[in-house]
Amino acid sequence: MPNHVIIGGGPAAQAAIESIRQHDTGSPITVISNEPMYARMALPYFIAGEKPEELMMTASADYFAKKKVTFVQKGATGVDTKAKTVSVEGGSPVSFDTLLIATGSSATRLKVPGADLPGVMNLWTLDDARACAAAV
Repeated sequence: MPNHVIIGGGPAAQAAIESIRQHDTGSPITVISNEPMYARMALPYFIAGEKPEELMMTASADYFAKKKVTFVQKGATGVDTKAKTVSVEGGSPVSFDTLLIATGSSATRLKVPGADLPGVMNLWTLDDARACAAAV
């Protein structure tokens, strides 16, 4: 049985879990992500107080158990393609037979006057949303 590893916790990673399970119900899947799986598009609703943080989550411990997924909430720090391992922050390497890197994108701070002023924030991650909500 192949050991499937997915780096990233966004919609592509979740779609990959679903696709793998349609074709392979028993092989281990490990997801490595420095954030929980959540709906990034819901962040403005969280900041506005319309949606609590727990309702933004797209995967729970029950989901992972049902799908036979090991979720490692740490950052991946490297991939050794020869040894077929992923290095994980503060943890043991995770071996793989198949690897999907589904890390998505990241926000870029504009290089314009005032972009570094207090109160100017990115809204891309759950931590960004928490900081924005606290500032509001």
